Amino acid sequence: MSYKRIKLKKIRQGHCVSLDTPKRQKFEEDFYNEGYQPRKGVITVGFDNKIMNGNHRYCLLLQKFGGEHKIIVKKKYISFGIIRILGIIMLPFIMIKKIYIKN
Repeated sequence: MSYKRIKLKKIRQGHCVSLDTPKRQKFEEDFYNEGYQPRKGVITVGFDNKIMNGNHRYCLLLQKFGGEHKIIVKKKYISFGIIRILGIIMLPFIMIKKIYIKN
């Protein structure tokens, strides 16, 4: 895991949803007043720059500054998907080892 400065347009995410709830309005007001502060909560992306955490903050930043704006993100190089795939690949070898140890 590392911290990188990347452009908003390089970050991948599905779509921005705007909710009209009091909690969401408060979040937007606070965010616009304080700005993006990575120390309070950084946007986390995977190895492919897909958002893992911070979708709402990303949408507000994109709306306010556009795609050329650079921000600091936390980049995780190993995701749960990779760990799951490695587990599936290793499972037969683990099972074979257990069979040989029993006998």
